[in-house]
Amino acid sequence: MNTKSTFIFEQSTDCSNKKNVTLRKDFTAIKRQIYPTVIRDVGSGMSGIFGCFITFGIITISPLMIDKLGIPLTFSMYAVIVFVGSIILYFIMPETNNITLQQIEDKIMNEAHTNLINCELKMKEFS
Repeated sequence: MNTKSTFIFEQSTDCSNKKNVTLRKDFTAIKRQIYPTVIRDVGSGMSGIFGCFITFGIITISPLMIDKLGIPLTFSMYAVIVFVGSIILYFIMPETNNITLQQIEDKIMNEAHTNLINCELKMKEFS
């Protein structure tokens, strides 16, 4: 798969009128490839919205945390959150080494189909 990388330069001004220039990678093309074809549009849209909410929360809370806790404790808390999240992801994410995207999609779709059948069977038991 030959995916062209896109980098975006962003320029912003913070509260003290200092100019900030950042270089960030645009993951929108990569993000779309993660989801199976049937839910690709909705999945990438929902993950984009979720990312915006998380970014809004961090941007909103960070100045308050820095004022109350100080810079070292604030970033230490962020480091702990990232560390714990990495450990959780290590155990949740499936192994994808030497597996094609099609094999991954087939596995996810088979699991989703099995879960749907199990859910339907449970609903029939209760009715």
